[in-house]
Amino acid sequence: MSRHDDWSVPTFAGYSRHAGVGFKASDPAGLEGLCRYILRPPLAKDRLQRRDDGTVVVGFKRVWTDGISALVFSPAELVERIVALAPPPWANQVIYRGGARRKRSVARRGGPQPPARAP
Repeated sequence: MSRHDDWSVPTFAGYSRHAGVGFKASDPAGLEGLCRYILRPPLAKDRLQRRDDGTVVVGFKRVWTDGISALVFSPAELVERIVALAPPPWANQVIYRGGARRKRSVARRGGPQPPARAP
């Protein structure tokens, strides 16, 4: 897989949107790497711990500025929080911006036309 460290990897507040990964159709290792990235779990197993009292500790990657390094949930609370992050099945996850969202007829005319003036 080829990686780019320029405009194709915008970052903000610790999140990145990597758009610079590519591989040839004949590259099975590249396809496997992309599939592993897409199918990774939302929580790392090594950050989850189950206590003797049944609560679940979710550790953070870094300690927060106020000193918090983990959150403690009951199993039901943890599932409730994770389920709340999943989008509803009817929600469109692909949002087109710019020229890609225009209809073909509008794009052929050169863009949206101004409204006609009233006489």
